[in-house]
Amino acid sequence: METLIDEYYEYREGAITFPQHKAIVFDILADMTDRSGLGDEWDQIDGEIQEEILETWLNIAQKHLNEK
Repeated sequence: METLIDEYYEYREGAITFPQHKAIVFDILADMTDRSGLGDEWDQIDGEIQEEILETWLNIAQKHLNEK
């Protein structure tokens, strides 16, 4: 089963396109982890917790995109 983290790395490679809410969240994660020190901190978070965080962010983004 593919995880959101797997999808994130696919997104970063530009191999395939993603729905708008995922692109938004993945771009935010890319920006956050490219900043000095924050990427290292993200990597220290357990993979299951990273998945939970991304799921929550995706739900928030999708909710707000659907409000238009």
